[in-house]
Amino acid sequence: MRVDCHVHNDLTYLGGLIKGGKKEDLRSMAKEFDLDKLCVSSVKAIEYDFVEGNTDTLRLMKALPELIWGYCVLHPRFGELATKEFDRCVVKGGMKGVKLYPVLPLWSADEASIDPVMEKIARSRVPALIHPTPVEPFFNLADRFPDATIILAHMGGGGGLQGIIGPIYDARKHDNVYLDTATSHFDAGMVEEAVKVVGPERVLYGSDFPLLEPNGQIQKVRSAKLREEEKRLIMGENMARLVGRRKV
Repeated sequence: MRVDCHVHNDLTYLGGLIKGGKKEDLRSMAKEFDLDKLCVSSVKAIEYDFVEGNTDTLRLMKALPELIWGYCVLHPRFGELATKEFDRCVVKGGMKGVKLYPVLPLWSADEASIDPVMEKIARSRVPALIHPTPVEPFFNLADRFPDATIILAHMGGGGGLQGIIGPIYDARKHDNVYLDTATSHFDAGMVEEAVKVVGPERVLYGSDFPLLEPNGQIQKVRSAKLREEEKRLIMGENMARLVGRRKV
């Protein structure tokens, strides 16, 4: 199975160059790159209203049930509303994981407000894709919740091999942390370095479509100097295994 672990739906409302992510865009992208599943979260849910954005993703899941695995976006500072949203989207709605965006000054990945959400994530055994800025609190969170499966978006760096090399080596110390390959910069050897440090079983292909160009994202995995079985793990078998652990 070939899975993109990091995709967004309908970015048209942002305007400018960053558009796309409608149903037709996602279906076409998956067909072009021979992908079986797309793990989708709503940028509207991240930047505007997480309940409304998650509802859009639930509709998309119903429209393309054979293709879309939804992520439930949560803002833990909303307290009970966030935990109820987990139940609505993951337990009842069938979403396969959670997307968290702890970027200061909004909130920090290791603050106390996230604990009830993380407890649900760990108990339900669904993966959480987390984009942390800064990255240090992310690893504090991984220490506090060793039973939670956590995907470090963009390998923890904003760009350049030097930007991700520290988080890659920090990830080696945490068995519950996986690395998402979607990055804005294309440095030679970045995927190979991640595999060398954490192993091929903990690296996941992600495109960040439509924010990033998917052709470049997929080629850095396909062209990596890795064995074919390692590429198969990265390109979907690892993510399918994580989703298969779901217990809700």
